[in-house]
Amino acid sequence: MKFTSYHPPLRFLMGAGPATLHPRVSSALSRPIISHLDQGFLHVFREVQELLRYVMRTKSMITFPVQGPGSAAMELCVSNLVEPGDKVIVLNNGVYGQRLFEMATVYGANAIRIDHAWGEVLSPERLEEALKAHKDTKIVCFVHGESSTGVLSDIQTLSKICQKYNALTIVDIAATLGGHPVEVDAWGLDAVYSNPQKCLSAPPGLSPVSLNDRAMNKALNRKHPVRSWCFDLKPIYENITDKHAHRFFPHTSPTHCFYALHEALLMIHEEGIENVWKRHHINASALSGGLRALGLKHTTPDEIRIPQLNVVWTPDNTTVQEFRDYLIRNYYLEISDGMADWSGKTLRVGTMGQTSMAANVLYCVSAIGQALQHFGNHANITEALDLVRSHLSNGKSKP
Repeated sequence: MKFTSYHPPLRFLMGAGPATLHPRVSSALSRPIISHLDQGFLHVFREVQELLRYVMRTKSMITFPVQGPGSAAMELCVSNLVEPGDKVIVLNNGVYGQRLFEMATVYGANAIRIDHAWGEVLSPERLEEALKAHKDTKIVCFVHGESSTGVLSDIQTLSKICQKYNALTIVDIAATLGGHPVEVDAWGLDAVYSNPQKCLSAPPGLSPVSLNDRAMNKALNRKHPVRSWCFDLKPIYENITDKHAHRFFPHTSPTHCFYALHEALLMIHEEGIENVWKRHHINASALSGGLRALGLKHTTPDEIRIPQLNVVWTPDNTTVQEFRDYLIRNYYLEISDGMADWSGKTLRVGTMGQTSMAANVLYCVSAIGQALQHFGNHANITEALDLVRSHLSNGKSKP
C-alpha cells in the first residue's frame, strides 16, 4: 500500500460541532512547538485561564482546560466530586444527561436518575421534589443545552434550588458556552465543564472546566482517593495555585491545542462576549426562521430551544443519510444526524462559533432548500431567503 499526505475534504460545518476554525486559529496550530515546561508555555496557560474566566463569567482560580474531549472534562468533575456512596441526583433529558448518570455510577455514586422525555425541558419542580425526598443528596448533575435534543434548560433556577438544599452542582455547558449567556458565578454553579469545538470555535483536544471554592473544598477533603490518576485535581490544584510552579499537569500538555484555544478565546475577547452572544442569537434566529419557511419542523418549541442549534424532524421522501450525503456531495455542507433515540429521525443544524455568520446562514438555507426540492418536497427557497435577510437586517448580523 502506498501512503501519501492526507488533505481533508472541503466542508462547510453547520452541524452540532465542530464549528469552523477562523484562519487565525488554524494559523496558531502551525506555530513552532515548545516544551510544556517552557516559561513561554506557562504564560500561554495563564492567559488561557484568564480568557476562560472572562467567557465563563467567573473569578475562580480553578478554571483551566482539561486535556481531552468534553467527556474528559465531565469525568474530571465527576471523579473528583463524587465519592463512593454519595447520593447524586442526575436530571436526564437526553444523551449527555444519561452520560452523567453513567459516569456518576462508575465512580460509585448512589445515583438517582430523574428521567424526562426527549425534547422536554428539565423540571425545577421535579428537582425540588427529589431533593425533599432525598435530603442527604450531595450533588446534582444537569445539562444546560442538551445537544442531542436541542433543549435549553433554566440552570439558574435549578442551581438556586440546589443551593437551598445545600447540594453541589455539576453542570454541562458544552453546547452553550460562548454562544448563549452563561453566568457561572452569578448563578452559583459549583462545577462546570464544556468543550472547545462548538461556540468557542477551537479544535477538539482541550475542554474547559471551572470549579468554585465549595466544589474544591469537597474535592480536596475526600475520604477516598480519586479513582483516576490523570484527572486527580489535587496535583493540578497545587500547581495552579503555586506562582512558582514550573508545570501545571503531571503529564505532557498539548501545546498546539493551547495555541489554538488561546487564539479562539482572544478573538471572543476582542469582539466582546456580549457581542458574541448577540451575533449567535441573530444568526440563530435567521436560520431557524429560514428552516421553518422551507417546511422543516423543529422538535421543540422556540422558548425551550438552544438558539444556535436547530433539531428538526427528517423531511419526507428521504432518509437522514441520503439527505446529508446529498448536501455534502453537492454543496460541501455538513449537518449532523440525530443521536441515540433520535438517530435517523432528526437532523441537527447549527450556527456555532465562527460558523455563525450571515453568509453561512444564507448558504445553508439555500442548499437545504435545494436538497428538499431534489427529494420531492415543496420548499419555497426565495421566501425562506427573504425571511432570513429580514432577520439579519433587523439584527444587523456580521456578513
